[in-house]
Amino acid sequence: MRRNPKEYYDFISRPRLARVAEVAGLRTAAEYAHEYDSESDVIDLFEAGINDVIPPLTAITKKHPELTQEQAFTIMSNDVTVATVGLLASMGEVGLHRLYDEDKEIFSLSDDRDAIILTHSIEPSPYGGCRAVNVREGHPEMTPMFRKFVPWAGSLAVLAHFEYHEL
Repeated sequence: MRRNPKEYYDFISRPRLARVAEVAGLRTAAEYAHEYDSESDVIDLFEAGINDVIPPLTAITKKHPELTQEQAFTIMSNDVTVATVGLLASMGEVGLHRLYDEDKEIFSLSDDRDAIILTHSIEPSPYGGCRAVNVREGHPEMTPMFRKFVPWAGSLAVLAHFEYHEL
């Protein structure tokens, strides 16, 4: 996260949205290995974090094709959107696949049209979710790094989405 999302998107050669997490993970892993002469398991967390922001972004831009890139940047950096992504990240990969398979329309824009919210209540999972989101007493608690990373990853996804006009 040393670079701003635009610089980083250029650094990773502007991949399509479907490949942005993978390419970002590989480039970051290579950069880390070169700089520290070792590998890091944080790269998986990095890729997963980018992948966590893509479904809400694509659902909202598909449902609201009139949204501009600037509006999408604002939406992805909103604290409510960050909390939504945190709740989803707490569920882990298996829980998310089950959720996405069961319910196709789980995302909506807030009444102010400045954040992504869930269309119905979802319980966070204390098992198997993102290491940067801890579930305590039924509520996801996101680490400060997670709260910074989601808007950064969301901006990266917005750039890829609008670069190729992917819906």
